[in-house]
Amino acid sequence: MPKLKYQEDPNMWKDSLTMSLPQAARLLGISPNNALNAAKAGHIPYIRIGRLYRVPKARLMAMINGEKPSS
Repeated sequence: MPKLKYQEDPNMWKDSLTMSLPQAARLLGISPNNALNAAKAGHIPYIRIGRLYRVPKARLMAMINGEKPSS
C-alpha cells in the first residue's frame, strides 16, 4: 500500500471540484492511510486518474450529509 504524504495548502484546492485523499482525510479527521483504505472499500467516493485518487467534493459533502449516492 502506498504511503500518502499530506501537505496542506488551502489555496491550492479551494476552487477545485476535487481534492486529494489526504485532504479529504484531514477534513474527515482520519489518517491518510485510513482514507485510502476507506476509498478502496467504497466508503469514500473517489475517481482514479492514473495513480491519483481524487475525491469529488460534491459527492463527499453529500455522503457527509447522509444523502443517498446516485447511480
